[in-house]
This record gives sequence, structure tokens and C-alpha cells, in this order.
Amino acid sequence: MSRYLIEMLVNPIVNKINLMFSQCVIKIVTDKNKTQTIQTELQDGEVREKVERWQEYGFTCNPPSNSEALCLFLGGERDRGFIIATENKNYRILNLKEGEVCLYTHEKDKIHFQNENKLLIQTKEFSIEDKKHI
Repeated sequence: MSRYLIEMLVNPIVNKINLMFSQCVIKIVTDKNKTQTIQTELQDGEVREKVERWQEYGFTCNPPSNSEALCLFLGGERDRGFIIATENKNYRILNLKEGEVCLYTHEKDKIHFQNENKLLIQTKEFSIEDKKHI
């Protein structure tokens, strides 16, 4: 089998695989429905509307505009995209120790689960709701 024939057979598959993932920039977040949708700009300048954002159960957030995201396109089809991860390097907490977890916002609020069973909460205002006892 010639190299040309192999490339003709393999190139369409390689192209589909290359189209399956794309870094993108979040432009507008719609957070009023059961599934968050995002207007995003892909690396090549292509704008995609109403891309669903999958989130972990029990955790939700509304990422700031211009955050980065990783978009998965099922079968390499650009009309079937899902955002599976978001990142904003401007606000990420740095220098966590191995095993530590930190929730944070762009306003520098944070809940930092530190090693040795320590918990650090940093915020401007703090309240607790307990409808049964308060």
C-alpha cells in the first residue's frame, strides 16, 4: 500500500480527532436554565453560541468573561460542543500544598482546606442560614 493511499485513508480520521477538542475564551455566560450555556470564541476566531457547560455535581460557578475553557466536540462536529473545564489564570490560588483544596472567587474570597485538618475562610462578610434552629 502506498504512502499516498495510507494518508488518504488516515487523514480524515486525524482531522476529526483534531476537531474534537479546542481551547476557547468565554464571552457570555447564561446561567438561568438547568444547564449553563456559554458564548465562546474558539482559537481560530470562530464564535459558538449556546455551548453547554458541564459541571461537577454539587459544585457550580459562573466563570468571568475572558476565562479560558476546554471544549469537547462529539465526533469532531462543531455543532455538538460541550465545555468540560474552565480556567482563569488571573484569579487562581497559587502554591497549594499536595492534597489541599481551595474554592475562590475573582473578589479574593476563598475557602482553603489545608493539610493537617486546617480550614481557612477569607471573605468580607460571612453568614450562616439554619432554618431549623435559628
